Amino acid sequence: MVKVNFPTWGEHMMFIETYRNNRMAIQFKDDEGMPLMCLTVNMPEDHLEPGEFFVKTWSENMPLIPTLRESGIFIDTLKRIPTGFVHAEVWKFTDDYAHLYKGGV
Repeated sequence: MVKVNFPTWGEHMMFIETYRNNRMAIQFKDDEGMPLMCLTVNMPEDHLEPGEFFVKTWSENMPLIPTLRESGIFIDTLKRIPTGFVHAEVWKFTDDYAHLYKGGV
């Protein structure tokens, strides 16, 4: 199990599931299963390379993103996809965490 310590919010576990279209859905939850955030956003009409996922960096996720960028778990591919008035970032796992990607899109 992968855990991240968020300043102010404490330690949370990462859970990887899939949306109905088989894309990764990544959430962080506390020890009691209460969600802190859903890192990913599902944008089925937009293309992803294997192992990539769309990240919601706006709204309630904004203060948590710097910790995740510095965690060593994720790589920002620097790709940006417009969605409404914001842009979703495209991330993937670092080599040390690539084994967490189970396939799909």
